[in-house]
Amino acid sequence: MRLLEPLLISGAALLLGCGGMEIVELERAEALWGQQSLDSYDFEYARSCECTLAGQALRVSVRSGAVSEVKRKDTGAVLQPGEYGSVPTIAELFATLDRASRDADAWSATYDAGLGYPRSISIDWDRQLADEETVETASGVTAR
Repeated sequence: MRLLEPLLISGAALLLGCGGMEIVELERAEALWGQQSLDSYDFEYARSCECTLAGQALRVSVRSGAVSEVKRKDTGAVLQPGEYGSVPTIAELFATLDRASRDADAWSATYDAGLGYPRSISIDWDRQLADEETVETASGVTAR
């Protein structure tokens, strides 16, 4: 075991130096969200990117695990699916983070301390490319 200790310690240091702590936080937050057992909820969502409705604050309704309605927060207008593109559920935000942890050049996230959902997500998929970065925010999750 004494021979393996330096390898284990250096392996742990290498893991933590390459996003290991971010992955631990992601796993912890995802487990906390799972404990909530919410499949119907509302939340506020915004995305900054080269995409449909970039920068628009939206109120998202999720019923039985799927987005059922999207409203503009500023006007309350209900948007049709063709108007808002792909608006994620909280589970889909976690899936994006899981993918980013494997495939993105850089990513970071913060999580709600009480419910575990991602409050902010920043992803740079490829540092060599311009305008493919995304920033997403979620807040105000309310069970329904």
